[in-house]
Amino acid sequence: MRKAIFGLTIAVTLSVGCGSDWIAGYDLIDDAVVADIASDLVPGDSTGDPGVDANRGDVVEDAADNGDVAVDAVGETVSPVDSTEVLAEDAVQTDLNVPFMEERAGWAWNSSPLDGEPTQVVYRHLESRQGKLTGKFADVWNCLREDGGPIEQMYWDGIVYDIQLCHYKQTVVPGPDGTYLHVLPPESARDGNDPFAEGHTYYCVNRVHDFFTDQFGHTDNDRSLQCVVNMGFQVLGSPGWMPLDNAAFLPDASYGFMGFNMGDGELLAFGQGRRLDFSSDSSVVFHEYTHFLVGRDRLSLNTGDKYGFSGDPPGMNEGFADYFASTILDYPVLGEYSLGDDSRDLSEFKRCPDHYVGESHYDGRIWSSTLWDIRTKLGITLADELAYRTLIATEMTSTFKTASESLLEIAGEISPENVDAIRAILEEHNVLDCSRVLEYGTDLAEKGYYLPGKMDSYAYEFQTSVASPFQYRIEVPEGSNGFLVYFLAEDMYGYDEAPEVKLMVKRGEDPINWSYRDRPVPDADKSFEATRLNSKDVMFTVAGSCVTPGVYHVQLLNKASYSIVSRVNTVSFPADFSELTWDTCQPADEGIVEQGADAIESDIVDDTI
Repeated sequence: MRKAIFGLTIAVTLSVGCGSDWIAGYDLIDDAVVADIASDLVPGDSTGDPGVDANRGDVVEDAADNGDVAVDAVGETVSPVDSTEVLAEDAVQTDLNVPFMEERAGWAWNSSPLDGEPTQVVYRHLESRQGKLTGKFADVWNCLREDGGPIEQMYWDGIVYDIQLCHYKQTVVPGPDGTYLHVLPPESARDGNDPFAEGHTYYCVNRVHDFFTDQFGHTDNDRSLQCVVNMGFQVLGSPGWMPLDNAAFLPDASYGFMGFNMGDGELLAFGQGRRLDFSSDSSVVFHEYTHFLVGRDRLSLNTGDKYGFSGDPPGMNEGFADYFASTILDYPVLGEYSLGDDSRDLSEFKRCPDHYVGESHYDGRIWSSTLWDIRTKLGITLADELAYRTLIATEMTSTFKTASESLLEIAGEISPENVDAIRAILEEHNVLDCSRVLEYGTDLAEKGYYLPGKMDSYAYEFQTSVASPFQYRIEVPEGSNGFLVYFLAEDMYGYDEAPEVKLMVKRGEDPINWSYRDRPVPDADKSFEATRLNSKDVMFTVAGSCVTPGVYHVQLLNKASYSIVSRVNTVSFPADFSELTWDTCQPADEGIVEQGADAIESDIVDDTI
């Protein structure tokens, strides 16, 4: 189930989990996302053939099993290989590689199936004595559409479902010639079992690993990273298999998407989607590997700044991942094959706060376009070095501002003659000091944005209520003693028909300033209860003797459990008010705008969230 809001398509989550990153630009969270399960339970092959896609209900043929003679990329005929007979785990566990070969030839896309034909490449760093795709830096498995995967119970709308994940196996071993050249692209992009996904992913992971090692001497990630391709699942009792239209780096696979225990540690997961295989897009593999390089201790949490909620850190995490994936390919479009209309073009100019919506994949475009601008104007070598060293210098909650300052400092060390030009680029994208205060009445103030709730903010600063990433500057005209503010404030996932929100208001030219001691404290003058008009819209009445003509700053506060989507619909200045809500003008006590049960509190304890 997806909602189209502000021109963005929002996917409804089935579960919420910290730490998983998803490539798709249409997701408004960092968690595993699949379509509403009810819409996908359509009849498939009653035999339960693992080659059936439940979303379409038709049989997907495996190019390696259809009995036809395949043609390889150079036009030579190649005998078909039945992957069910050469499963690596079923192979005789003796040394099949005499002598052992660390490098073997195979096929891979340079970019994606949009290349037309795969390229013959070398699979490097192999370690398996049986010829499996297990190496020093990648350990690739195929998640086959067959019984054997873990089964979990899931709850949606009061209904219990038994869900089975696909079955991990390694299906690729060398052919009689000692190479992997017999493993060819599948005839259908919807083949849920194809072995080519294993080989292509193995090649891509080593390619991006070697880029960071060769270019920057990076060795912190020199370990064999488990990767799983063709991810899918089935609802037991229904025919066919459900697709997963995404890819992710999971820092802890035991807390993977949908609650499955997917492994014992770090994992790259690539879904077999409705239309295509996400692992077949090299930029997706490079992107997810960069998240692995970023790791747990950099750019992993949202934070709070003087304006309120800030999604800068995860946004930069996405931006760095997009940049390095694109610079390796020397092509600015991330996910051109896999994401289609949701692909991200780094050459498109993005600026803060114009293109800031509080969601990491969208906000990340500001940072990636800034880096790509440096690359275009000052060269690949300098831009890559600046991007890498700035990334390594970031912390868990670094912001656009702190990262930009770090980048300038690094530029002063390695290329002082270009510092002024780099500063000009940073200023043009407004990442050195981005004000998230929007002037009501301008086009920019009409933008919609994402506002987390207390259960999915993933910010130490906001755990019982979350301040909007944006404030609005409103000017009350002469003759008016108040104003009405209408907001869209709709639950993002459909969990809550009337999410609780409040409005912070401050008089004067200075925006509301948030500080963080034992709890988040705004210096607002007053908070106001919402009048909910329907499941989407709320109204606030700010009127009385305390309201005089002049400038006011207002900011929405989400006290609901989960995220909402929001924007200012309109502000009006009636001549007469039936309700006066601000006739007592005492200043707030030490910036705390509410007392008693309504006080803004924080339950921060140590380093847990």
